[in-house]
Amino acid sequence: MKMPEQRMVDFIREHHIFTLAVTKNDEPWCATCFYVYEPETNLFIFTSDEDTRHIMDAEESETTTLQEQSHWNQNCKQDPRIQFTGMIRKLGGEERKPAKNYM
Repeated sequence: MKMPEQRMVDFIREHHIFTLAVTKNDEPWCATCFYVYEPETNLFIFTSDEDTRHIMDAEESETTTLQEQSHWNQNCKQDPRIQFTGMIRKLGGEERKPAKNYM
């Protein structure tokens, strides 16, 4: 797995909210989630109820899209943001141990 550049890691660690976008049967769905980033494993760790639409749709999809964005400034100009794709999966076993520090 290719790790992100340090400037991207710094940006990601400064923020704690992302927009998660999933698609099922050509119907998009978005949800805003709080997260923590684990740079050693390049994981975004977040919690959500298993019966929410975004989690149920993500479980049936091979990829999802995340967008991390800083605040809008006073001049209505957009500050930096990052978009990327990945997979969502439930953490299990040994992976859950470091995640418990954040939950």
